[in-house]
Amino acid sequence: MTVQVVELAFTGVDPEEVWTTLASIGATGYFATDAAGCFALILDNARVLDSLYRRKTMQGAFSLTPLPHVTTGPFEGLQKVARKAGKPNTSQLFCDMVTPNGLLRGWGRDAAGRVCSLRLSIDGKAVGVIPVNRFRRDLLAAGYGTGCHGFSARLPDWALDGGSHEILGELVPDTQPDGEALITSRRRLKLPYHFNLARPWIGSGADHAVDWPAHLEAEYLDIRAQVVDGALPQALDRAAQFIDARPRAIFLDFGLKDRCLVEDRLFEPFHERVLDRWGRLFGKQLCERGEACCKRLDLAYNADAPASTPAGLTNPLHDSDPWRRDGPLDRCPHRIRHFASKELTRAYAKARSIAVPETYAILRDMADFDAFCFPGRYVLKPDFGSGVALFLMHGDLNLFDGLTYGRSEIRAAVAKYMENHPNCEFVVEEYIEQDGTDPRLPFIPLDYKVHCFGGRARIIHVDDKNAISRDALHRRQSWLARDWCHSPAPFRHVVEHPNAPIVAPRCLPEILRLADQVAANLKDYVRVDFYAARTGPILGEITSFTHAGRGFTEYGNLVLGQAWEIF
Repeated sequence: MTVQVVELAFTGVDPEEVWTTLASIGATGYFATDAAGCFALILDNARVLDSLYRRKTMQGAFSLTPLPHVTTGPFEGLQKVARKAGKPNTSQLFCDMVTPNGLLRGWGRDAAGRVCSLRLSIDGKAVGVIPVNRFRRDLLAAGYGTGCHGFSARLPDWALDGGSHEILGELVPDTQPDGEALITSRRRLKLPYHFNLARPWIGSGADHAVDWPAHLEAEYLDIRAQVVDGALPQALDRAAQFIDARPRAIFLDFGLKDRCLVEDRLFEPFHERVLDRWGRLFGKQLCERGEACCKRLDLAYNADAPASTPAGLTNPLHDSDPWRRDGPLDRCPHRIRHFASKELTRAYAKARSIAVPETYAILRDMADFDAFCFPGRYVLKPDFGSGVALFLMHGDLNLFDGLTYGRSEIRAAVAKYMENHPNCEFVVEEYIEQDGTDPRLPFIPLDYKVHCFGGRARIIHVDDKNAISRDALHRRQSWLARDWCHSPAPFRHVVEHPNAPIVAPRCLPEILRLADQVAANLKDYVRVDFYAARTGPILGEITSFTHAGRGFTEYGNLVLGQAWEIF
């Protein structure tokens, strides 16, 4: 953010009175005191300065010096700083560190007080001239002038290869950027590796998998430049419209991460957004409904559920119509959390005429297990949790792990899981037959995981668990746009068959229609999973906690996190 800063130097006035005055008129900046008196660095706000000039006690008590070269700084509210004694008036330059994002940080100042820049080169190759104008509170507190002597600059991609490089910084006056250096700093540093070295989804023509006509490529690059230059939110609106019209553009990098680097802050990738949301939705803290919050219910997915349900609350698992208008779930401000329950997900789907696997039984204890007569093919899984205690039974063969199980072995596994997870129920449901396969063969149906942003399906993750691999959960997978264009780079760390070619199911249009319907209703990021049966799409699950946020490549984290921000 660009700010204009002015320095106010006060003489012959009580520092405490100055502080009180600045605070009362709403000044934003830093108020510093030392043995010599006090001064302030504040944002150049005409209203604040006019109010200060009008105060009789302040008239003639201060001088104003504009600092036009200071263009950045964390100015929020008014903060007080006690400065140490002034430092020796000598030229100084320090290249402190290189961050994991490839930012070179440091500070420098001229003994004569001239505005300076940093002339930077790496391994003898000139990089450019960097302004030395960032405000740093630590420099102000240490007694280094006004504290506006810091610098932070993004190093070029070619240098971020994970190796050691010699960095030469030269402090030069702005008036003579090509002249002799006032002071130099030479350091050998190990620089981080940055994935921008090879971005197959950026470029033109054959440089990335999404091939555009020249005018579309120019439009995309123009939007990206607008994002990086900080013209938000208009640039993000343009990006959203570009993706809406051309779904495969979801795989392009629109520059949000680079925008964050310019602002000297970290881009929040997808996995961090997922974990943050999980903490808010499933942590112990109640929502705005307080004691009426559904986190007070005795549910398996509540972090600290009470022993009994508080008066006036109804357990939605025992409600005949939990998603009814103004019912227990309809009143919840964070309804998406209840899709942690497969039973409540089925109820939601049925209320919207979305097909779900037939439920054969709900096993609430081992007595239910013992009384149930299992069919030849079925799916057995806990109501809460993903990928654990899961049985896809074809006779005695569990297709999920490739091992055979007798009834007693399955019973032991279920009993152990129930013992470790109080209030957990098990669901026995229909085994879905994949459209186009021989029903006599032990084939695991493909899982079409549809990632929805902005109330619409954007990315389809097809998970094929039939290929042989050590990764039991994700043996073979492909990531595609809603127009069935493959992503140009893997989204997840998968050893075998990443992004393998795959044929679209016949019911793809219906899968997208239903995913759009669910996403538009929930108005939040959500992943909606379907199976492609002979009769059409059948809902697998709705989740807000994709893969627990783990296992994504840097590319996958970028594209999914970017989609979350854009939409």
